Parts: sequence; C-alpha cells; structure tokens
Amino acid sequence: MNSSIAEIIFIGDSKMAKLMRSQDWSATPVGQLETWSQSLKTAIRIMLGSPYPMGVWWGKSMTHFYNDAYSTILGQRHPQALGQSAFVVWADDWGIIGQQAETVFNEGKSSQNIHLEEADLTFFYSPLIDDDERVGGVFCTITFEQERERFLAVGSDLQVITGNNGYFQWVSPSFERFLGWTVDEMLSRPWTDFVHPDDINPSLEEADNLFSGNETFAFENRYRHKDGSYRWLLWNAQPYPEEQVIYGAAIDITDRKQVSLALRDSQERISLAINNAGMATWDINLQTEQAIWSHNHFTLFGYEPVSSGEATYEMWRSRVHPDDLETVLQAIKQAEQTRSLYSTEYRIIRADNGEIRWLSEFGRFLYDETGKAVRFIGIFFDTSDRKQAEIALRQSNQNLQTTLEELQITEEELRQQYEELEIARDRAEAEGYRYQDLFNFAPDGYVVTDAKGIIQEANRAIADLVGIEQRFLINTPLTNYIFDSDSQAFRNLIYELSEQTQVQKLQTDELSIKNQTGHQIVVAITGTVIRNAQGQIVGFRWLIQDISDRKRSEAIIAANEAKLRGFVEASVVGILYGDIYGNIAEANDELLRIVGYTREDLEAGKLRWIDITPPEFLHLDELGIAEARARGACIPYEKEYIRKDGSRVPVLVGYSLVGEARIESVAFILDLTERKQAEEALLKSEAHLKQLVELNLLGVMFWDTDGTVLDANDAFLNMVGYSREDLQAGRVNWRAMTPPEQIDRSETSLNIMRQQQYSEALEKEYIRKDGKRVPILLGGVMFKNSQSRGVSFVVDISQRKQAELQLQQQAAKLLQLNATLEETTAKLIERNQELDRFVYTVSHDLKAPLRGISNLSQWIADDLEGQLDKENLRQIQLMQSRVTRMEALINGLLAYSRIGRTEVATERVKVSELIAEIIDSITHPSTFTISIEPEMPTLFTKRLLLSQVFSNLISNAIKHNDRSDGLIEIKATQKGKYYEFSISDNGPGIAPENHQRVFDIFQTLRGQEVPESTGIGLSIVKKIIETEGGLIVLESQLAQGATFRFTWPLQPE
Repeated sequence: MNSSIAEIIFIGDSKMAKLMRSQDWSATPVGQLETWSQSLKTAIRIMLGSPYPMGVWWGKSMTHFYNDAYSTILGQRHPQALGQSAFVVWADDWGIIGQQAETVFNEGKSSQNIHLEEADLTFFYSPLIDDDERVGGVFCTITFEQERERFLAVGSDLQVITGNNGYFQWVSPSFERFLGWTVDEMLSRPWTDFVHPDDINPSLEEADNLFSGNETFAFENRYRHKDGSYRWLLWNAQPYPEEQVIYGAAIDITDRKQVSLALRDSQERISLAINNAGMATWDINLQTEQAIWSHNHFTLFGYEPVSSGEATYEMWRSRVHPDDLETVLQAIKQAEQTRSLYSTEYRIIRADNGEIRWLSEFGRFLYDETGKAVRFIGIFFDTSDRKQAEIALRQSNQNLQTTLEELQITEEELRQQYEELEIARDRAEAEGYRYQDLFNFAPDGYVVTDAKGIIQEANRAIADLVGIEQRFLINTPLTNYIFDSDSQAFRNLIYELSEQTQVQKLQTDELSIKNQTGHQIVVAITGTVIRNAQGQIVGFRWLIQDISDRKRSEAIIAANEAKLRGFVEASVVGILYGDIYGNIAEANDELLRIVGYTREDLEAGKLRWIDITPPEFLHLDELGIAEARARGACIPYEKEYIRKDGSRVPVLVGYSLVGEARIESVAFILDLTERKQAEEALLKSEAHLKQLVELNLLGVMFWDTDGTVLDANDAFLNMVGYSREDLQAGRVNWRAMTPPEQIDRSETSLNIMRQQQYSEALEKEYIRKDGKRVPILLGGVMFKNSQSRGVSFVVDISQRKQAELQLQQQAAKLLQLNATLEETTAKLIERNQELDRFVYTVSHDLKAPLRGISNLSQWIADDLEGQLDKENLRQIQLMQSRVTRMEALINGLLAYSRIGRTEVATERVKVSELIAEIIDSITHPSTFTISIEPEMPTLFTKRLLLSQVFSNLISNAIKHNDRSDGLIEIKATQKGKYYEFSISDNGPGIAPENHQRVFDIFQTLRGQEVPESTGIGLSIVKKIIETEGGLIVLESQLAQGATFRFTWPLQPE
C-alpha cells in the first residue's frame, strides 16, 4: 500500500486511523487507494475527525469503515468489522437495517431507524455521492438518548452552544483556552466577530441550514486567536429546534491544512521538474473521453498550448506516424487487458512544421471496483536524438556484420552488448511515471542547487549513481562529486549558465563524476538557471545522465573498426573488393600472393577473378552469387584459381554483396593448399579406424562438415535404414537426415569441435530412409589437422524416449485430474456459501417470532400473576422452556455453520491452565472430583476452538452424571504429530448402539422437555475437531461410565 496516500486519507492519531493505515485495502472490494473516489476519501476524513460514532458503508459490497467512537458500539465485532461488508457486521438485524440502506442507495434520500436490541441508539443514514454523481455509499451516524448530557460533560473538547441571536450561550473551558479569549469576552460579542472575514458568510449559511432543520455533516472555518493568528477548525453540529440552539464540537485541523498547502507546493515543484526535464504528461478520463495535456505535451506535438490543458483524441491520433499507429494502439489495448505497464516507442509528425520526432512513452490504466478501466495516465520523453544515435549505431553494426559474417569474429559480441545497452536503457526509462513519483523515480539523476552550488534536492537516481543516500546528499556541494580532472570544465559550465540573459537556455556538457568508492562515471550533465522575480540567479537545476554504456559502445565500435583495418592489413586471408561481373577493384597482398599476380597487374586491369577461374568451377560461382543476392552472403565453398604461372591453387571462397543493387562484393579467400595436404594424411589415418567401425557394437560414422557420410558401419546404417549401396552411391548425408529445426544445434556442436577437437554428447534425431525419425545420442571427434572431417559414435535411444513419452502422458493425466479436482472444490465452496446464507436467513427469521413469543408469555405471566391455576402456569412455563430450547437450537445451528468458515487467531496455549479456567467457569457439585493429569502439553493452536471442545465435553460429563460422588479424569498422550486427550467419567454410560447417534446433529438421548439438551453440542465438538485435522471416538457401556477420546494437532495445519 502507498504509505504517503494512506497518510493523507487516514488522518490523525486515533486508533482507527492507525488501524486503517496498516490495512491492506487492495485485498478488499474497494481496491487500491489510488483508485478511490474523492467522495469516499472526504467522508473518511470527516468520520475520523468526529468525536461522535460515525461509519461509512461504501459500494455495493457495503465495505465497512468507522471511527473510534463507533468501535465501542461494535463491542466484540471490532476490529474484525473493519473492511467487512456491513450486512455481515450487522447480520442479526440486517432485515431492517438493510432495507434502510437499500433505500438510501436506490433513492438517494436520508433515513433513520432505532436499533432493535439497544433502544438508546439511533442510526441515521445519508447518501454519499461519488465522482460520477451517483450514490456510491452510505454515511451512518449514531446518536444516544443522553447525547446532550454527554456532549456537555466532555470538558476537554472544543465545544460551544450557539443561540439563534448570533451569540454564544456557552463555551467549554478548552475552547476558551484554545482561542485565548475569556468567557465574558466571547459571550458578550457576536460569534462572527471571531470568524475569519472570508469564512463568515459560509458559516452563517451553515447555521441557517441547521436552524431550518436541514442536515449538515461537517464544515471548516477559521477562528481568530487573541494574538491575531487564525486557527482552522472542523465542526460537527447538532440543532435542537425546540430550544433554538445549536450544539457544536470542533477539532483543530490547522496542522492538517498546513500539510495540505505543503503538498500542493510539492506538486507544483514536481510539475516544474517535469517541464524542465523535457518530460510531458497526459491524463485521460475514459468515461468522459476528456484528455488533459501538460504544457510540454502541446509543445512537443507542435500545438499552441492551452491554459486549461484540454485536448482531444483526434489531436493525438492525427500526429502519430501512419506506419506506427497500429502498433501503438495494439500496445495500449494489451496494457488495458492485461493490467500491465504500457510502454512503447513511436514517431509523431509535428503539427506546426511537419518534423518527425521519436517519443518513448509509458503509461498505466486505473480501474474501478468492477474492474473497468476509468483513467489512462502517463508520461513520454522526446528520444529523437537517441534514436538517431541508435540508427547510426545500427548502421555501423550492419557494416561490420557484412564484413565479418563468415569469419565469426566480434559481431556477436557487439550485438550482445548492444542488446544489453537497450535493456539497461529500457529499465532506466521505466522508472516511475506517476506524478507524485516522477521526481524521485526519474530514470536520470535530477539535482537542484542554490546559487553557490549547494545541493537542495536530489532524486533517487543520482543517489544510486554516486552510491550515497539521498538525505546525505542534501546540503553538500555538487562539486564534491565532480571528478578532479573535470572540475574546471564544470566551473566553465556554471559560468556559461550565469552569463545567460533573461532567456534561459539549456547547457549540456560531458564530464565525469565519482561515486562513493572513487569510481569514475561518464555523464551528460544539463543545467538551467533558476531566477527569482527580480531576475537574480537563486539556483540551478541539473539533469545528470549516465552515458557510460554509450561511451563503451562507441569505444567498442572504434576498436572493431581498428580490428577490421588491422585484419585487412595483416594479410591473414586474401580479401578482394569487386563485383559479380568478375572485376577486382582492390585486393590485399595475401590475395596477390595466392594467385601469383603483382599490384601492378591489378592496377593495370590484368587481374579479374572470372578469368582466373577454371571453367568447371564457374557454375559454383553462379550458385554462390544467386545465394548472396537472395541472402546478402553465400555459404563458403571450395574452388580453384589458375595462378599467373599456370598452376592451380585450391581455395575456400566466401563473400557478401553490398549496396542496394547487390552487385559489389567483398570476398575472403583462404589458401587451402596446406589443408589439402593435411587431408591426404588424414585419409591414411582414417583407415586405422575401420576396424572399430566393423565391430558394430554401436553406430560409427565418418563424416564431412558438408554433410557427406564418408563411411559407416552396419550398426549405423541399420539405425538410419540405409544400405551400404546407398552409402557407396553418396545417398547417405547426415545434414539431409537432420530435421531442419535441429540443424543449428548440430552447427553449434561442429563449432565446439573446431575449437577443442571434440564435443559433448548431443541428443538429436535422424530421419530414416523410410521417413520415420529415430532419436539418437551422438558424440564426435574432429580429426587432428582438419577443420571439416571427423568421426562420431551414435547410440539409438528410442526406448528411453518412449519411456519419457509415457511419463509425459501420465503427467498430463495428473494435470487433468487436478483440474477436475479444482472444479469440484469450487462447486463445494459455492454450495457452502449458499448454505451459509440459508442458515443466516433462517436463524434471523426464526429468532424474531421466538422473541415475540417469549416476551408475550412473560407479559401474560406477569399480568395474571396470582390469577392462573397451576395447570395454566405449568403450560406457560413449558412454552417458555421450549422457546428457550428453540433459541438454543438456532444459536447452536449458527455456531455449527460457522465452524471452519471464520478465521480464529492462533496462539500459545497451556492446556492445563485452559482446563482450569473452564472448570472454574462451570458450576458442579462440591462432592465431584475432577482429576487433571499433571503433564499437560503446551500447544501453538487456536485457543477458542480447543476451549469449546473441552468446555462441552467437561460440561456433559458433569451434567449427565447421576452420582453424588461423580469422578472426571482428564489425560493427554502424545502420538506423533498429535496429542490424544481423554475425558472419562463414572456416570450412567451410553449403550454401544447410540455411540454414533450422540454425534448426529439435533440428536439427544434425553427427553425433548429438557431445555438445555439441544442435541447440537457434540455435533459442534466433532466438526471442530475434524476441521482442525483430528478425530473423536466414544468408549462406553451402560452403567460403566464413558470416555471421549479426541486427537488435536501439535501445530495448526
């Protein structure tokens, strides 16, 4: 819960104000504090400030709020009543109270009634109008019959009695002390002489309303102290028309008013911080479709600002770039449906000059108690400059990717760092966008200094940046955190700002600050001057942005470009710049060495790659060019070049096509002469592996990275369903047998083998010749001095995969069973709720006529006392006895239905002390002996429920014992996670055929004429024990006493 909002709503130091501030309202029907109606907030402030019993019932759920005076009326229902529905709190009398409340809700008219059970209470109900001009709740006040006497008896309150002649008739001593005037001074002058001039007319109107009999709840005005100062008072008044006087009581709200003014000033400073930081805000009422824009919002969109801030949806929609509109609308819709943060970036076209600007936007929807979105608020920043930097960075990355793609150098590292930079930026920009938190949670550091550079305000971002708490930054020089080498640059920035004329401009510089450990942090610091009304400089505002990541990215780009230049000049591989028509515009020394030409030959146009390519390889070049024109680059392939001396040289060629037309090329040529020689040596070593292949203990495959299966044993061929004739004909290709979605994993494994000669076991699939898939486990080794050939050992894991599939199917069945169980549980909960409502309705409908019968029979007995014969008197007593038993049955039914539905506090309980308290509270013959085993446990359990169980069983043992020397023994034995308690007596005992019957509800072994025997007690005991996870059994024979044994957990479940 937002503590600052709670402090504003639940004002004061009363017990209920503190309790409401600690309550988690998001778990109640009224929801988050930020969504509350202003009407509800005002009603709660009035209620908490009143010395009289007041309550608020809000919404269709009738969520219950009340003050300290009201809590004393609730009795044991307090504090559980806070946040509950009013019809639960006042369940016994809701038949009448509910009708009054519904009348207020439906008709919007005030109402009152006398409380049924406590005749000295009168309930007044008044409608509370919400922000949509509809009845949102009920304001409930309670008065006492002796209210007037109690009112005057409270000498510490600020109280007065005012006559219709305009003079005080009486003032309390505390009111006299509060204003500093004497009693004679206050009674001798009209009360309006003490009221602030601006408040006289409103106060007179309130007094007229009261004298006219109109209702008024509370009002505020200012009274003048004798020293000339004014004090704010919140009044609650009650008219007495027959005496033509008003009884008024007030509380001092001067401090609260000062807090309110300070809050308004804080909000103005936040708005100023928003504007100076280049931010803009919006607030849309989704019910009225009215939008309020900040000043910067109009300016950034190219509109002339409107003083009222009113704007339209079309003003925003018409400025969104057409290519971005659908994406933005989809992001808004998704945020509303998922109740998540709205965050997006898009372009706008300014209304005044058509300029395209980039915006980074954040927002959130607010919802009413029905879950409907009612407001949409947010903030955005102009990120055009950053976007241009990102585009430039992206272009640079693309150039590097084009050049270095086939050599797999630093491109992936750069992209990774760029993505990390994007994530860091997004996280920084997502810091808070609500008005009250904009300053403290802005993504960049924000500092306000005085004219001498002493920090007056600092937000959380700058505190985190320098590693010092916000409160320790205040009143310290900003220069303390500027890196020593940049101190002069910072002083120059201050000088440039100070030399500005009345037109204030932003000045930005890049320099370094230091954190608490002395670590250097590169920042962009933007400053602006604060001037007073006379134009004098009184301070500076500083926006401090951490640009360390951007600087590191720029350094990485520069380093990569240097690496590329060094790579080209190092002549590790041959590089040429040419086109698809065979021309070579530029080449490095390594390429000239490979083909045996000189740089003079190149400059004279005598070197063309198409001319030095043998005819049998030209078709490979055509395929590579087609692939590169489609994808931007081609997969490297082998070919040969004809050297200037006529000899041939084997090479590996890879290239990319650049430019929109994809005609110009950058090619990398690797001399394969040494590799070819190594391959010949490799072929010899492979012969030694054939023996292993022919053993057929597991699949063995010799392969080339291009997919060719050079050789394989029968075990492998049987695994993939191919014959040796297929192998010899070149129809077995491991790349073709690999499913498309698993190629990347195979490539990763090959790359690992190129680096360390071997790879860990890889789980994948091969597609058999018959089209079926076979799961395999594969481990490979690349031959020494080779980057393309190796051997792999293959194991068929089909059986293991089948076992895994069976486990998954069983898991799915378990999930389905769980879903069925959850659905059944939901239905049981709904049935239990229906039963609850039924029990409450029946108990209320039955109790009212029973009270009438009881009262009527007592009146008859009282009125005809001495006139009734014994038979009539016996009949009346029998009727009263049965009424009493019926009421006990109803109360028992209520108690039975509440078991397991009401939260009961858990506490540390000494069982021996609990039993002793129960025995002291039960009347029993002095000749009875009750024995308690000394070693009784101490439990952490629900004291109330355990007390009910012992109380009922002990009472029964006493009540049903027919002996004058009655004996009751109570014992306890630990059994694992439970304690077994036993209550034994030497009474008449219970026949075995009735052992189960005694636990059935409404079943009793005694006559129906015994009023205290309802047949519910043991049913309640059994339900409590079983609800808490225990069991109860009866051991008894006729004339041999009875023992009730029950188990109780050591800890609550």
